[in-house]
Amino acid sequence: MKNFNPMLSVLAVGELLLTPRGLFALGRRSLRSVRQQVKAIEEVGGEILAGSREVLSPPAALRKRDENAPQKAD
Repeated sequence: MKNFNPMLSVLAVGELLLTPRGLFALGRRSLRSVRQQVKAIEEVGGEILAGSREVLSPPAALRKRDENAPQKAD
């Protein structure tokens, strides 16, 4: 069994945050995460929009009845 050395963890975090390469990798990972979240939100928004159109539009039978009704002359 390996011994746990907390200094190795601190050094790994320091390397990630204090070197240009580490900062670049962290920024790339953050940007990828944000893009994935935006894509998920867009998909949910599309589903909500499609569902609301379906709920708010009048039924087909009602539309047919309105189309066949005589037009009033003003």
